[in-house]
Amino acid sequence: MKHLCLAFLLLAVTAFAQEDRFIAVLKSDAPLKEKADACRELARIGTRQAVPVLAPLLVDEKLSHMARYALEPIADSSVNIALRDALCKTKGASLVGVISSLARRKDPAAIEPLARLLVDPDPTVLQAAARALGCIGGAGVPALEGALTKTTGANQATVCDGLLRCAEATSGAGATAIYDKLRALPSQPRQLRVAALRGAIVSRGTAGLPLLAEAIRTGSYVPASDAIHISMELPGADVTRLLVGEVASASEENQILLLQTLGCRGDGNTASVLLPLAQSGPVNRRIAALHSLIQLADPPSLSMIAALVTDPEADVSRVALAGLVGFPGAPAGTALLALLDKTQSKLRVAVINAIGQRRIAAAVPVLSKLTSDADAEVAAASLKALHSCYDVGFTSIFNGKDLSGWDGKPGWWSVEDGALTVESTPAKPCKECNYLIWRGGQPADFELLAEFKLSRSANSGIQLRSEERPNWDTSGYQADMTGDGSLVGFVYHHKRGLIAGRGEKAAFAADGKKSVESLGVPAELLKHFKQGEWNTYHIICRGPEITLSVNDHLMCQITDHHATQAAARGIIALQMHPGLPMKIQFKNIRIKNL
Repeated sequence: MKHLCLAFLLLAVTAFAQEDRFIAVLKSDAPLKEKADACRELARIGTRQAVPVLAPLLVDEKLSHMARYALEPIADSSVNIALRDALCKTKGASLVGVISSLARRKDPAAIEPLARLLVDPDPTVLQAAARALGCIGGAGVPALEGALTKTTGANQATVCDGLLRCAEATSGAGATAIYDKLRALPSQPRQLRVAALRGAIVSRGTAGLPLLAEAIRTGSYVPASDAIHISMELPGADVTRLLVGEVASASEENQILLLQTLGCRGDGNTASVLLPLAQSGPVNRRIAALHSLIQLADPPSLSMIAALVTDPEADVSRVALAGLVGFPGAPAGTALLALLDKTQSKLRVAVINAIGQRRIAAAVPVLSKLTSDADAEVAAASLKALHSCYDVGFTSIFNGKDLSGWDGKPGWWSVEDGALTVESTPAKPCKECNYLIWRGGQPADFELLAEFKLSRSANSGIQLRSEERPNWDTSGYQADMTGDGSLVGFVYHHKRGLIAGRGEKAAFAADGKKSVESLGVPAELLKHFKQGEWNTYHIICRGPEITLSVNDHLMCQITDHHATQAAARGIIALQMHPGLPMKIQFKNIRIKNL
């Protein structure tokens, strides 16, 4: 501590010595540049002792700016005195600069001399004084209000701007009174009128909502638009209800603004108002309502949005289809697939393109068939979409022909009908777990897509970030699966058991403590698994997170910070589990490093 205090003392002595040197430069006949440089340094280290030397420079047209630059950071009241004294000794740009410095220092003692400048014949001085009074705050209100009746045009607008600054620094009834006075002034620029209206509404809290409604009902597009935009800054269900209540009586162009605003506010409770307006009425209003429904991403609206894809109005159809592409959740993909049977010709091509944009893995079988469609446009679009849904960004790690790149216990794994296949029978039972291990590396952060098909009695899984053990065994995370679906969508760990169930978002702290949130109802999620058919596992490992999806439906997620059991990288392997006779198959296995 003794050495630390000594170091601070030495620094202080050095700074004082430097300050004396720069002050000496200002007192000398040094060139202008050296004096400007000295001011620059004093802005960094200057103290009260520099003020008497800097103050006279405020009237020097060549050094006034640099003197203010040096004075403003000095935390001493003598600076304010020097600046106030310079108000009556400077003019033009130097005077405007001094006023700006007083504004930055928010000197309340400067209010009276600044108020006298509100009638200065030089408009730049008047405007600087008005802004400075606004920066100083509420104490400047009387002076600014007194100047309102003595100024016109741009000067009055500047005084109003100063009052707005004062109101922002004030609260409650005081601020409201200022805003109301400004609203009552005739012929104000739009930006001031809007700012005053906004302040009058916001400062009143919920009591300002009738004022908002009144502004929306003006019937004129521009004032109504201003009021509607102000509503975006006001949170709460009361504001949303007010906007909903104004829709029916508003003009069509104002209705469109209101509908757009309801979408931007994100309150799902407004979907019931938007739905009928999206289905009928003027096209532009329908589109506005439809856009807002899409923004809300309200699941019950999905079926209606999908139905509008076939609407006879081309623009409505286009917006609905674009909305399905970005609509969150797997049901939107399902809705797009269903549209393939309801559309023809060009619209069908558009739907196929949308499926490709959304990259729906479940669309691969349908798109594969459509690549040979009699309609050449449909076939071409299907082929393009198929590539998007199937392999973009992913690398295949199974060639569909043999076990190249994979290593498993001899006599068990083979390739059958383009799929990695393992089967146990009464004559050839599986007595202990064994794994088919991918020898392509031990990835850390990656996405894995794999199609799997299980007999009803099958029990299997995909190992992730796992350790290899002797005799083709492994240990680590597993995307679990069973033929009856009971363990599909679970994360299993050899040392920790089932660590996340279907419909769970589990988090593990460093000490292993587990917390769980719900991602969905397990029984409902299980409905997306197709027994005895091909299903797709989509696995994402990124940092401490592992996410499992089946057939485009999120099943579970873990965030693992366990100090000893969490793994950042490891092997990928496919499981053969002992038990009843079973058949397990995998195909279209693809990986993308993240």
